Amino acid sequence: MSITPSSPTILMSIFVDCYYKRKNLYKKLDSTEEAIEHNLVRTGYENVRAPRIYLESSKTSCFQWLLNLAAWP
Repeated sequence: MSITPSSPTILMSIFVDCYYKRKNLYKKLDSTEEAIEHNLVRTGYENVRAPRIYLESSKTSCFQWLLNLAAWP
């Protein structure tokens, strides 16, 4: 004796399949969104940090110039 699937059973399995596919899609979208946010935050941090490093390096070079001028015979 074999059991044949009825129409509601097929529809339910299609619904469940679509539900899990959509759920997985949302998980992927969420993880992508988190990665983008992380990269934007990191890029913003680098954009703030770079001028500070440049400023510090220019201070160092000015200080070196002053030492060179002071040591000039």
